Amino acid sequence: MPDLENLAKTEIAARQSYEKDLRLAISCLADVNLLTKWSKKYERWLLLVSQRASKGDVTGQGSLDDETGFLMLKRKDGSKLFLELDQHVQVLKVNTDKGARYRVSTVRYIYAIWKSPDDCLVGWHYHPDLDVAFPHVHVYDKTDEAQKMAGCKPFMLNGMHMPSGRVSLEEVIKFAIIELEVIPEKKRAEDWEKILSETGDRFETNKTWGQRAPSA
Repeated sequence: MPDLENLAKTEIAARQSYEKDLRLAISCLADVNLLTKWSKKYERWLLLVSQRASKGDVTGQGSLDDETGFLMLKRKDGSKLFLELDQHVQVLKVNTDKGARYRVSTVRYIYAIWKSPDDCLVGWHYHPDLDVAFPHVHVYDKTDEAQKMAGCKPFMLNGMHMPSGRVSLEEVIKFAIIELEVIPEKKRAEDWEKILSETGDRFETNKTWGQRAPSA
């Protein structure tokens, strides 16, 4: 549980603190901007990544695919992967002995790793405003077609919502670097583990809901 006395005194301060840690986490993969946009439709803040205008290499690590906006990542073997990052947050008011304080709560996230902009590998989703209310993972398994050709009934994992518990952005980034051998951003080559550990610990301390999603 968070220390309520140390929560932000304003809505803006709460959001800025949250965004700062997200920027730090993302900086372990690429030097990009984090944009926040207020959505009148959803009545929440949308957090998105964007290309830095000053970045010279528009085809290298951290560049964005023009059509999808996915973040391009390089692997140790020279191949590429793409990261989709979409997060919706709200700022909540908390009453304390010292007056009103504010904290950020994630109300929706979509993290996905794509082999190409039209071929997804795995996705971690939480979108209770749509059809599935619990955090889940999608595994995009190409063996379905092979099973069909062999006369077997495919599992159709692509369409299954496998319960995952809440997944943080830090966990996704670690998975990309460790398991998928994505190359960290150059300036974070030596300290990416430390940064993800620190931002991940703050996230765990301050999150408003845990492994199970809050009841509607």
